[in-house]
Parts: sequence; structure tokens; C-alpha cells
Amino acid sequence: MSELTLENIIIREASLNDAKILFELSNDDRVRENSINTDKIEWENHVNWLKEKIISSNYYIYLFFYDKNFIGQVKFEIEDKEAIISISIVNEYRGKKLAAPMLLKGIESFLKIAKNVEKIVAYIRPENQSSIKSFNKVGFNFHEQTMIKKIKFNKYFLVSKNSE
Repeated sequence: MSELTLENIIIREASLNDAKILFELSNDDRVRENSINTDKIEWENHVNWLKEKIISSNYYIYLFFYDKNFIGQVKFEIEDKEAIISISIVNEYRGKKLAAPMLLKGIESFLKIAKNVEKIVAYIRPENQSSIKSFNKVGFNFHEQTMIKKIKFNKYFLVSKNSE
């Protein structure tokens, strides 16, 4: 197996054929505990959600693969001129310094399509220091602390080059 670098990581948009790998990643204990919705996801709800998001012009899911192995996802949900971003990485690939390169590659791909997006917003739990470091590394800046579903999140912004 060759060295794991950004150059040999493949990125593509998700399809309905990816339902199983996305379902498994989404229900990973660590992913759930860092999400806004911490509840486990039911298969049928997941498939319906994925069908809806894949056809939406306001939602983009980018999948990352290394040597045919699924590494993780970066998702964007557009609301007016802003997009909310989130990232999830498969357990076996956590701690390998892939989050920042995945974020960069995902943002680059997304902004080529979403030309009206001026700001990308990330909501990160204050205790999730590895995520905070990754988002800071790619240019996100802390904006404020906010409550979502009675849970404290730090809100980070990245101003898009599209808005310049």
C-alpha cells in the first residue's frame, strides 16, 4: 500500500449506491457524539434522507476514498449565501491528519459549483479540539458560541473567495 497523501485520495459526489457506507459512518459513536443530532439513525430514515439530499441543489456530499477504501465525507448545506459544512472520518483513518486536506479539497470542489456562496459556517463542539484545529488550519475563524438543541457549539466562519 502506498503512502497516504492527498494526491492519492479520490473525491467524488455521493450517490444512492453509497447509502450503506454513509449509514455506517453516520452511526459511528464518535460521529454521533459530535453531531448536532446525537441520536442513532434508522436505516429507512437514512435512505429517505439521502434520496432527498442527492437531488437537492442546496446539498452536496463529497466522499473521499483511498485505495478503494472509504475514508470519510464532507457535506455542505446551502442557506442563502452561506453554506454549513460538516466532516466525518471513518474510525480507521482518524488521527492521520486527513481532516484539513479533506476540508480543503471538499471546499475547493464545492465552491466551483456553488458560486453564490459567500461564507462557509462550521458548528463544532468546544471539546472537539481535533476538529477545531483542522478547521483553523484551513482558514476558519471563531465567530461566537451558540446553543443548538440545548448543546453548546462554537461557530466558525470561512469567507469564500467567491465573495471577494
